[in-house]
Amino acid sequence: MNNKVDSAYIDLLDTLKFCSSKILDLTDIAIEYKILEDLALDYDIYFHESTLDYLLSINMIGEDVYFQIVDLREKIHCIINVDEKRNIYAFRNDPLWLDIYAQSDLILQKLGSDLR
Repeated sequence: MNNKVDSAYIDLLDTLKFCSSKILDLTDIAIEYKILEDLALDYDIYFHESTLDYLLSINMIGEDVYFQIVDLREKIHCIINVDEKRNIYAFRNDPLWLDIYAQSDLILQKLGSDLR
């Protein structure tokens, strides 16, 4: 990975953290805000192929991470606007959300980022 920390890379990490298992440590209100506001607004931008292409071109991510993030984006896209999945019970317990958190954790670990 390049020593230069690009703002797109920082935004990517922040967005991954919005959908990592660490979110479950937050209060219910904070979880709802992080998912319904931050993640809902940011995932399609920072997980978009054009952003990932850029980060790949400057060696901030590898191809394996690129494709894992594309897969994660699709999972989020399929669930984020489903009414039954947009509540605190779903955010804490639904297997689809839990899978998203686990996948985000794995990507963050691969990138060498702590989950804080």
